[in-house]
Amino acid sequence: MVSKKLKRMKESAAIENPSLLEIYLMNKNLDEKDVVGMACDMLLAGIDT
Repeated sequence: MVSKKLKRMKESAAIENPSLLEIYLMNKNLDEKDVVGMACDMLLAGIDT
């Protein structure tokens, strides 16, 4: 999911209203592994609540 989105972002032009995932992927202080970890945490938090 994250790697597909990253690939699409690199191929497309500027993003007008970025999602949370896109914001994380654009953050230079985070790498793909960090973003995958946060995505997993969000999914598990959604299941838990």
